[in-house]
Amino acid sequence: MENRKYAEAILPVIAKQAKTIEQIAKKLGKTKTTITTYINDCRNRGHDIEKIKRDGVFLFRYINKNAA
Repeated sequence: MENRKYAEAILPVIAKQAKTIEQIAKKLGKTKTTITTYINDCRNRGHDIEKIKRDGVFLFRYINKNAA
């Protein structure tokens, strides 16, 4: 799959601050469906991506286990 090659590009975007799918898609210039696929692919690889609901909106955040 070609998306596996680019899926981890979302991790730095959501590492420091939680963002919505729309914000991630705008930042990377991808569609919302592609970003959803990337999130699922990263989770399948073992990356810890949290889904948080804040003010009725779902936000995604990456928790890096190697960071201090």
